[in-house]
Amino acid sequence: MSKRRIILFASVLVVALMVLIVVFLIRQGNNTLANPFRIIPSDAVVIVQVNNFHSLEEKLFSKNEIYKSLSELLTFRQVLNDITAIDSLAKKHSELGELLFDSHAYLSLHSMGDGNTSFLFLIQLKQGKDLKDAVKALKQITSDDIEKTESKYEGRAIYHFSAIKSGLSIRYYLTEVEGNILVSRTKSLVEASVKQYSEQESLLTNPQFKRLVAAAGKTKDANIYVNLRRFPELVGTQANETYQAELKNYKVFGAWMVLDLNAEADQVLLNGVLFPEPGGNNFIDIFKDNRPVSVGVDSLLPASTAAFLAVGAENLKLLNERYAAYLKAQKGSESNRNKLAEIEKDFQVNIIESLLPLVEGEITLARGNFTEQENKDAESLILIRCKSGEHAFHELRAMAGKIQEKKGGSLSQLQSELFIAPDSYPVVRIPTENLTGQLFGDFFTIQGNTYVTVWRNYLALAASRDILKTFLVNKARKKTLSTNEAFGSFKSGLSNQSYMLFYGDLTKSAGVFKKYLEGSLISEWEEHAEDLQKIQPAGFQITQVGGMVYSNILVRYSGVVEGKPRTVWESQLETTFSFKPQLVQNHYTHENEIFLQDDNNSIYLINSAGIILWKQNMPEAINSKLEQIDYFGNGKLQYLFSTTSKIYLIDRNGNNVEPFPVTLRSQSTTGMSLFDYDGDHEYRIIIPCRNNQVYVYDKGGNILSGWSFKGSENKISQSPQHFRIGDKDYIVIRDKYRVYILNRKGEERVSVKGLIHHSVKNTYHLNTSPSNQSSLVTTDTSGQIMHVTLEGGKIKTVSVGEFSPEHYFDFRDVDADGQKDYIFIDRNLLSVYRQDKSRIFEYEFPNEIRQEPIFFEFSRHDRKLGIVDTIARKIYLINKDGSLYRGFPLEGSTLFSIGFLNTPGSHFNLIVGGRNNFLYNYSVQ
Repeated sequence: MSKRRIILFASVLVVALMVLIVVFLIRQGNNTLANPFRIIPSDAVVIVQVNNFHSLEEKLFSKNEIYKSLSELLTFRQVLNDITAIDSLAKKHSELGELLFDSHAYLSLHSMGDGNTSFLFLIQLKQGKDLKDAVKALKQITSDDIEKTESKYEGRAIYHFSAIKSGLSIRYYLTEVEGNILVSRTKSLVEASVKQYSEQESLLTNPQFKRLVAAAGKTKDANIYVNLRRFPELVGTQANETYQAELKNYKVFGAWMVLDLNAEADQVLLNGVLFPEPGGNNFIDIFKDNRPVSVGVDSLLPASTAAFLAVGAENLKLLNERYAAYLKAQKGSESNRNKLAEIEKDFQVNIIESLLPLVEGEITLARGNFTEQENKDAESLILIRCKSGEHAFHELRAMAGKIQEKKGGSLSQLQSELFIAPDSYPVVRIPTENLTGQLFGDFFTIQGNTYVTVWRNYLALAASRDILKTFLVNKARKKTLSTNEAFGSFKSGLSNQSYMLFYGDLTKSAGVFKKYLEGSLISEWEEHAEDLQKIQPAGFQITQVGGMVYSNILVRYSGVVEGKPRTVWESQLETTFSFKPQLVQNHYTHENEIFLQDDNNSIYLINSAGIILWKQNMPEAINSKLEQIDYFGNGKLQYLFSTTSKIYLIDRNGNNVEPFPVTLRSQSTTGMSLFDYDGDHEYRIIIPCRNNQVYVYDKGGNILSGWSFKGSENKISQSPQHFRIGDKDYIVIRDKYRVYILNRKGEERVSVKGLIHHSVKNTYHLNTSPSNQSSLVTTDTSGQIMHVTLEGGKIKTVSVGEFSPEHYFDFRDVDADGQKDYIFIDRNLLSVYRQDKSRIFEYEFPNEIRQEPIFFEFSRHDRKLGIVDTIARKIYLINKDGSLYRGFPLEGSTLFSIGFLNTPGSHFNLIVGGRNNFLYNYSVQ
C-alpha cells in the first residue's frame, strides 16, 4: 500500500462485507475467542481499537466537520466512498448492520519497508453470534459479484477475494483465528498475524503495553495505541530525504502511548498516557522528577506565527542535564554538544555554566513568515524565558565579545540597536554558528548568524535583525498570538501546564512545513488549502497528571475561511473603540500620527508604525472633533477637544496645558467648534450647553464678553458651524425647529422666514454655485431638501424622494462637474442626485448603514465616498460613478481616515477600527 494512504479507522468499514464472507466460509464449531492483541503482530506502529462502532460512525464519519474537510484530499476521497457504500449496506440490511455494529473492531498499521505501509483489520465476533447469523446476513446481499481463491498457511485457509459492489472495488486477503476475522490487502501481513498467534511472546507479554491497555478508557468510542519506538520512523517516510534522518532520531521518544478518542461535530480530542521503555534511554525521561510549567509565550509571539513548539520544566538545570545524558546515549545526536565544547575550549567561554542558570521555565521555537516577504520560506524565532532578561543578555553579550576578540575583532562590531518608538532595544550578533542548536538540540537550530535582543525577562534570538524587529513591533502593537481567536480556542481545550506544547495554524502552515514534507503532499495541501483552512487550530501537549506523563492532541474546526486583513500593520488597544481614528501631525517630524479614544474613554497617541506612544485615562467621552492648534505660537501643536463637562487642551505627550481643562458653566449638548476667523491663531471656541446658551471662549479658556446671542428656544444638538463669503462671516446654530444665522458678535445676520423640522443626524452645508443664490442646505425629517437663502432668509424646498427620519444627508461635488450633489443614505441604500434632481447612481448595501458617509477628495477629478457597515464589519469606498473601488470592501467597523502616515507616495494609509480591539492600517493606492 502506498505510504500516502496512512489513514486511521477508515478501512474498518470497507472490510465489513468481507468479514461476513469469510465467516460464511470458515469451519463451524470453534467458539473460542482469542484476545486480538495476541494476534496483531507486535511490530504494529499504530493500533486502533473501536469499542462502539455505531457511535464512532455517527460522531466521526457522519457528523464531524474535520473529517468532512479532510475527505476532499485525494488520500481520503476513496476512503469516504468506501465508508458511504458500506454504511449504506449496513443501514439497508439489518442483519449486516447488527453484526457490524455489535462487533469489536481493530485496525493496525504496519511498516512494510521502502516507505510503504499496510493495514491489518481485525473484527472479533461477539459470543452468541455464529455462522447462522452470518449466513442470514449474507443472503441479503447475494447479488454481489465475488471471486474467491484459496491458499494455506500453517494449516489455516487464507482467502483472496475480489468483489465489486455498487461501483466499489474491494480486493483483500482474509482468514480466521479463533473467532477473529483478519483482513488485509497484504498477504504477508495476514500470514504474520497467523504466525504471531502461535508464538509465546506477543503484545500482551509486554509489561508497558499491558499497563496501557489497563489505562485505556473503556467507555470511549475508540482507543489508539501508538508504538513510540516505530512511529517517528513512519512519520519520517512522509518527509523529504533531508529531514527523514532527523525525524528518525526521535525513535526513542518512549515505549507506548494510548490515546482515547473524543469526537464532536467541531473537534477531535485525543488524550492518554505515555510509558517509557524500562531501562531505556527515552526522550520523555528528560522530564522525570520535574514539574511542567505554564506556557505564556503566546502573549509574546507575533500573531503571524504559523507554528511553535515550547519545551520547559520547573527545574531547567535538571532538564538540561537529563537532555545532555539523552543526547550522549544517542549515536550521532551528541554532535552539537561536542561543537559547543569546542567553542568553550577555543574561546575560553563556558556557555552552559554562564547562560543556563539564568534560564527559567521554557524555551520556544516559533516558525512563520515574520518579515512578510513574498515567496519567502518560513523563518525561525526562538524565545527563552530567563530569571533576568537583562542579566542573561549581558552574559551573552560578554561571551560574544570574548569570541570576537579572539577572532581579532571587537564587541562594537557586533552591537546595534532597534528603535521601536518610544523605546530602543539592544541587539548583539553572536559570532558563532547555531548557538541555540548546540545548547538545545537540532530542533532549535538557527541557520546562519544569530542575533539576540531582550524584552523584559525574555531573550529573543533569530537569524536577522528584521525578525527581531517584527517580534518587538508586534509586541508593542499587542499584535500577538494570544489575540488570535483560533489559538484561544485551541488553548482552552488543554491543560494549563506543559512539558511540551506544539501549535500549528493550518492557514499558514503549508509554507512552514514545505521544506520538511515530501513534495506530493505539499502539492495536495496547497490544492485543497481552502478546505484545510477551515481546520484552524491543531496541536499537541505533553504534561503530567498524578505523576504520570499524559498527552493531549486537539484539532478544532472553525468552518469559516476568513482571509487575513491586507494591512500594513495592526495594533491592539485594551478594549473596544467606536471613535473615528483621526490623523494628527507630529510637529517634530511633520509625519502623521493617530489619535483616538476607546470605549472606556482612554485616549491614545499612536505613531506611524502602529506603536502606542502613550495612553491617558479620561473621565468622559470626547463629543467633538479633535482640533490641533498652535497654542503658544511656537510651531508646536496641541490637541483641543471637549466632553460633556469640560474643554481640554493637551500637548503631544498627553499632558494638560494650563489653564485647561476648563469646566463648562453648564453641561454641553454637543461638541465644541473651533473658529479661526482670519487665520491668525486668534481662536474662538464655541460650545452649546443644556441651559440653551452658547458660550464663546478664547484660546486661554476665558469666556468672551460682547457675545450677544441670547440663547436658543430648544436644545441644540449639532455643533455650531462657520461659513465665510467674501468679507462676511456666518455662524450657524440650529435647534429642533429654528436656524440662527449670526455674525461674530452673536447678532442676527440673516432673519430666517419660517421653521424647519430639522433631520436629527444632519448639519448645514454652503451652496455658492453660480447658478443659484447662495444658501445653506440641509434636510428635514422627511428628507425634503431645504435651501435657506443668505439674502432674505427665505426657505426653498427640493424633493428627490421619500426618506425616513433616520437618513443621512451630505452636499458635495461627487461627480467632479463643479456642482455640488445631494447625497442620501437611508437604511441600506446610498443615493446621489444632481441639483436638477437627476440621479447619478445608487448603491445597495447588504445591511442598514448606521454611520454618516465620509467624503474624500483625492484630486480634482478623483472623489470617493466612504461607507461603514457596522453590522458586517466592512468598509466601502465608492467611486464617483457608483462603482466599488478595487480591493473593497475591507474589514473594518468604525469611521475611517485616509491620508499619509509617512512621506506622501503612491499609496494612502487608511486607518480604521477592526476586530478584537485592533486598529488597522491599510495601504490604498
